[in-house]
Amino acid sequence: MQSMKRLALLLIPISALIAHPMGNFSVNHYAKLEASGGRVNLEYVLDLAEIPTFDLLRDWHLERTSPRADLERGAAQQAREWLSNLKIESSGVPVKARFDSASLVLADGAGNLPIVRITAHATLEPPSTALTYEDFNYPNRAGWKEIVIMGGRGVTLKRASQTGDDVSKALTEYPPDPTLAPPQDLRAELTWTVDRPLIPDAPLKTAPVISAIPQPHQSPAASAPATMTSQGAHHGSGLRSLRSEEHTSELQSHHD
Repeated sequence: MQSMKRLALLLIPISALIAHPMGNFSVNHYAKLEASGGRVNLEYVLDLAEIPTFDLLRDWHLERTSPRADLERGAAQQAREWLSNLKIESSGVPVKARFDSASLVLADGAGNLPIVRITAHATLEPPSTALTYEDFNYPNRAGWKEIVIMGGRGVTLKRASQTGDDVSKALTEYPPDPTLAPPQDLRAELTWTVDRPLIPDAPLKTAPVISAIPQPHQSPAASAPATMTSQGAHHGSGLRSLRSEEHTSELQSHHD
């Protein structure tokens, strides 16, 4: 009986360490590239588990209970830094991601530690209708790495390295299928054409050609999202949707 109690005590901290579905050391990436006329709208998201969130807040010299304005400022500055670590080119010409806004969500993780998700919105103005993209943030961290490519209003997407399927809904819902291998996409390519005014009998738009490209293999392989317990589900997933929203704060920071 005593040995069973000791075993139970040993198991408690182990189960608590899997609060983030991708593991408490993970850094999870998401990028949505939407071509729209002569520009590309970029939504860039990093979802940090407990350990990298702890490191990030320490680097900011802040805590989850710090004043809202300070957290907003930290998120905006961090988003700009992450955007600067993206290598984006158009026909060989570097393209800068112009920061538009950032939002920050802090949620409960394991061991009374927070987890953070920062979403940045940026605008790209490429000199041509072709774009290449590569993410160099946190190259040695395992995690979910998803890229979504879409053609917006006024353009026809001709070729893309990824589809428009948003599997994780911008890292807010990790699929509960344990057999699903997390995507590991950090590179993308797309080409598009700008639509002309509607012409009678013009051919209908066709679906883009999806042609996968090689991906970097710098970080460890990621495991499938954890689904065994309610602690193993991230905010936004079915298992953790009942958590009180009192423990989640959404902070908005917009570019002046």
